[in-house]
Parts: sequence; C-alpha cells; structure tokens
Amino acid sequence: MSTAAEALTQLRASDFDPKHNVVVEDAIPSLLVPASSAKVKLDLGPSLVVQASSPGRSLLVLPFEYSHCLRIDAASNGRARLIPVNLQQTGLLFEGNVEARIIYRFGLLADSSCRGDDLERAKALKLHDVLPAISLTH
Repeated sequence: MSTAAEALTQLRASDFDPKHNVVVEDAIPSLLVPASSAKVKLDLGPSLVVQASSPGRSLLVLPFEYSHCLRIDAASNGRARLIPVNLQQTGLLFEGNVEARIIYRFGLLADSSCRGDDLERAKALKLHDVLPAISLTH
C-alpha cells in the first residue's frame, strides 16, 4: 500500500478480516505466526507495557494511534519494533518472549523531529486526499 486511498480500499474490502489481516505500508516478513500470549498494561511514566510471547515472528495490532514519537524504551528477551498498520494503528512486530515498554516522547527535551516525520508520512500517504471521504460521525 502506498497511499491512504489504497489502504482504505483494502480495509473496506469484503474479505478483509481485522482479526487475521492488516494493511502495512512497508514489506514485513510473510511468515508470521499467531502470538501465543499478549497482555497490554499502563505503567508509570506513562508508558504502555506489552508482554507477549511467540513461537516465531508475530504482529500485534495495538489499540492506539501510530506516531514516529512512539519509542520502545526497553524490550527484554526478544526483538521488537513498532510499525504503522491499518493506516492509523500501531503494530508491534516481535519474536520470542518480549516485554516492550512503549513510550511517547516529544518536546523540547526530546527528539522533536518525530512530529515532522509524522507530517511527512501523512503527505507521502496523501492522507489529505481522503479526509473528506472519512466520516467523522456515525
């Protein structure tokens, strides 16, 4: 998927099942397996802590919006990285057993270029072109 319009087409397709399918912007390994366990909790900081296990490589779709300002502060016992999925959500691509502490860092004392990166991503996806098509009310 290279544009927001393409993502919305895929997300609206009759055969799209959000329990088993995701729309990604960049290629990911195709040999994904279901996670054997996953738990998300809010911790002091504030931060989200994801504890998950996989017998191979798995992708969890997390219930919050993706931003380049999200960082994995610590991931123990496995490899993990954050990726955008389904146009707006955060995906955690990981292997093995992980405890990933996810933090949002933005401001004067942090790397403030991440918000500019978010804007560049929106421009590259041509998100503005689909905004009138997105219903904000139900």
